[in-house]
Amino acid sequence: MEFKIGAEVIIRFKNGTEAKDSCDIPRGFAGDKDKLHAVIEKFDRETFAVLGEDKALKIKNLFLYTGNQKFKVLIDDIFKIIRTETFIKHH
Repeated sequence: MEFKIGAEVIIRFKNGTEAKDSCDIPRGFAGDKDKLHAVIEKFDRETFAVLGEDKALKIKNLFLYTGNQKFKVLIDDIFKIIRTETFIKHH
């Protein structure tokens, strides 16, 4: 059984012309040669807005640079970062 994950899109305009494009492997999906970049881009987009840039970058660095930590240690470290208070200077 074959499982297709790609897609083809065709847009037909009223004047008869077409715009057509296809993708064999979706961006960020297993097999995408640029997967890591796509995952990091999405992580930044989703976490910066919720946690703030400083906390999001600290968590991202845990994933990128700490190696093969035990899962529990990684989760504990993430919660330590999230729970720290962020103080904003008022001018």
